[in-house]
Amino acid sequence: DLLLMDATKDFQVVYYESREKGSSILPKKYAVGMDRMAKDIQEVIEYLKIDQKKLVLLGSCIGATKICYGMYKGMYNPFMPVLIAPPARRKRRPG
Repeated sequence: DLLLMDATKDFQVVYYESREKGSSILPKKYAVGMDRMAKDIQEVIEYLKIDQKKLVLLGSCIGATKICYGMYKGMYNPFMPVLIAPPARRKRRPG
């Protein structure tokens, strides 16, 4: 939270409440999954007409994963992605 607040001093900050959060307001049934969540980011960028050459996307944990996924899929190409503690892949234990 402190990083985000400090960023507002020098940058225009857009914060959105992502759909997997309990505080988001969505219909009872809604699409969820990495494709949909990365598309949410893409739609915010397009709706606000954000110049991606000046775009810094900051995400932690699952947010970092969404940023990486959307970049991999070519949905957006920020000037700088800032990834804080993306979840690590773990090998599943048998049975």
